[in-house]
Amino acid sequence: PRSPIQIGDCVTCDDNTQAMLRLSDGSILSMEPGSQLTLISDRPEVRLQQGEAFFEIVPRRTDAPAFQVRTGHSTVAVMGTVFSLVANGHTELKVYEGSVTLTRHSDRATVEVGSQQMATTGTQDLAVEELAQASLKIVRLLPTDDVTLDRGQRECSSRLKVEGQRRIVYLRFDLPAVKGLRSAKLRLTQDVDA
Repeated sequence: PRSPIQIGDCVTCDDNTQAMLRLSDGSILSMEPGSQLTLISDRPEVRLQQGEAFFEIVPRRTDAPAFQVRTGHSTVAVMGTVFSLVANGHTELKVYEGSVTLTRHSDRATVEVGSQQMATTGTQDLAVEELAQASLKIVRLLPTDDVTLDRGQRECSSRLKVEGQRRIVYLRFDLPAVKGLRSAKLRLTQDVDA
């Protein structure tokens, strides 16, 4: 069910529940079973008390404060990226796109974790490692056809046609089965004829 969360609200997923939250800035948080998260402020800032969550943070202006995620062991500061965070006996951070600053609370050690890298607060040295396998999979999708309504006439072609305000375009794709898919982004590129 769709219901707005307010500052101070805590969202808890039991062992059979997942949750997806869209924050006021457009960022998306996907919570896994057994996780608990609280919205601390509208900066925005959240606290992941336990469990795992996947974050797609909207890019922020350079003069805006960083999006922050706090756990019992660390603080993650983000200006716009895609990452996952596990908060249990320690904090485990995996970055899929962009970069994230991880600060461990116990000794204030800080590390910058980049795309396809990870770090954990459970080791003595707060070190960055490469992810064992590329966790972000890019799949190129081509429309199976487009159904373009132009002056009441239906057209089908293998190429996308968009001509200003005169057309309404619906695209259809065959999506491959991707195990463990949490989210997807569709990026459209427009080619303009000379």
